Amino acid sequence: MKRVPLRILLSVAWVAYATPVSGKQLEQGGTPSSFGSGVLPDVPSIALQPVEHWPADDTGQRPGPLRFGDLIEVDLNMQESGEWVQLADGTLVWRLRLVSPGALSLSLVFQTFRVPPEGSLFVYDDSRTVVRGAYTNRNHNWDERFAIQPVAGHALTLEYNQPLGAASTGEIRLSGVVHDFLGVTTTPTSNVEAPPCQIDVNCPQGDPWRDQVNAVVQIQTNQFLCTGALINNTARNGDQLFISAFHCGDMNNSIFRFNYQTSGCRTGPPGNQTVQGSVELVTNATPNDIRLVRITRPIPPRYGAHFVGWDRSGEVPVSTVGIHHPNSLRKRINVDSDPPTIGGFQQQNWIVDEWDFGHLEPGSSGSPLYSQEGRYVGRGYGTVSTCTVSFPSTYRRFVSEWHLIQDYLDPMKTGEVNIAGFDPFPTRIDTATPTVVEALRPGTRQDLSVLGQNFPPFAKVQIDGVFLEPESYTVVDENEITIDLPQLTALGEHSLIVRDGSDTDSIGFRVKEAASPILQFANGDWLTPIAPLAEVELVMAGGVGSLQWVFFSFSNMPSVDPLITLDIGDGFRDLHLGGVYFIPKAGWVLDHLSVPAGFAMETPVFAQALGLSDTGLRVSNVQAAMITVR
Repeated sequence: MKRVPLRILLSVAWVAYATPVSGKQLEQGGTPSSFGSGVLPDVPSIALQPVEHWPADDTGQRPGPLRFGDLIEVDLNMQESGEWVQLADGTLVWRLRLVSPGALSLSLVFQTFRVPPEGSLFVYDDSRTVVRGAYTNRNHNWDERFAIQPVAGHALTLEYNQPLGAASTGEIRLSGVVHDFLGVTTTPTSNVEAPPCQIDVNCPQGDPWRDQVNAVVQIQTNQFLCTGALINNTARNGDQLFISAFHCGDMNNSIFRFNYQTSGCRTGPPGNQTVQGSVELVTNATPNDIRLVRITRPIPPRYGAHFVGWDRSGEVPVSTVGIHHPNSLRKRINVDSDPPTIGGFQQQNWIVDEWDFGHLEPGSSGSPLYSQEGRYVGRGYGTVSTCTVSFPSTYRRFVSEWHLIQDYLDPMKTGEVNIAGFDPFPTRIDTATPTVVEALRPGTRQDLSVLGQNFPPFAKVQIDGVFLEPESYTVVDENEITIDLPQLTALGEHSLIVRDGSDTDSIGFRVKEAASPILQFANGDWLTPIAPLAEVELVMAGGVGSLQWVFFSFSNMPSVDPLITLDIGDGFRDLHLGGVYFIPKAGWVLDHLSVPAGFAMETPVFAQALGLSDTGLRVSNVQAAMITVR
């Protein structure tokens, strides 16, 4: 367990411990067979037809889908395009390179994707830095169509591998290549691209709406990006129903992007998890502008997906919340504390006159509007605003389209007017290790490993009801969270909670007093340089009621006496008393020591404590840091 971090180290701690969430599209892993096969013939290349770039603001005042690229229609297959080679081990390899000059990324649309159990498809860029795959028969869809999310760069190679003697040869027919002219694969180093009125969902404003956040998904339909939401049904069975706007385009072959949001408030790496494949259930262009689809590929538990509840009563909400992906950016939240008004043809629209913060942009189309209870009441349809110019935002009212979708959302024929949301994979904690920790352990980290099931990538962690800062813990995967424990203010039992929206689980652990004196100086790392400061933190732990004398020295040569031996001080010739401390009931005490002016640059300073308790005299560990002048 460590002290409260020095402010100057907070940004360093984030860089060191933040772990990006994998962005792979349900890939089986592995390496293309050609990579380790020595010299092979050059890959046959096809230069695609030039594209006309649309301006980014071409969509005007209607949010609509965000057009991020141009769909280039092709008809390429393994029989008439590319080249087959046979490797020394008998493996058959088919390769084809596609080039679209000026593209910032390329994504692929397949008319047919059908491979035998032994077959595998890979896609990679020219540098082989980005390798997607393997895509296998586990990626088959009901209509044999398929799509692969964007790969950065203006060129990519398709490679199909099949061992000699396979029962059949795969059939792969490529029907389209999306030339990206906006750069949707670019991951900015910060969120400076977010307008000040656009709020990340992992900022405090999003905390009350965590379930609703987990229901919102970005969708790619060929060259368009939109937003939609997973929605619950009265059977409450996790049927993977997804609702969005008709004008977002054909969703029978779409890519669904989960958790594309910052891990912290306006900072941190985004999650990026996808599934591909869906079947349309309900489509209506006019007047409802609705698409209801079923995602056919199972959504992995680690995505933390939530199926949002709904309200079809038509009653005017007291306040509203909108969650969306504006302009292809990471997930944002809008809040309006006022009721919306009703308008439009046949009173089918909710109109939010002005958001307290946030606004709709291209890409927000199809995004949900939630009531104050967090239930789905409408879907993003019209009007784009900016931080400086505000227009009313229009949503299609859920009640106006109920007759179209009731067979899917009320399969039990219950007649319910509103239902709550549904978590198909509830969060569960199994163990926390260690179960007992001492009040202080020197070093920048004191990890508690929490093992369980279905931890979402942006789980919130609490200790004794207090949320921990995101940089103090890492969601390793759906089964493990590691926590850098804060310096707790009390010995004894403590409660740890993992929270995913309304779904929580908890486990206890115990903090005990240190049996011997323990000392932490500065950040606890051995001889770590400390920036010029007016003061440095010192933390001491030990038996409750014990006394500790803290000594400093510029020498790490020992000081030996018949009663006690210190590891510093050079025979007591270079030993300086820093202070005497009483260990209170918390089991530790914190002090701030002034740094004297005049230290030479990079001066090593060593610290050690001598403790006195009813068990006698004991010495602590030695701490060291490099101190510079102020």
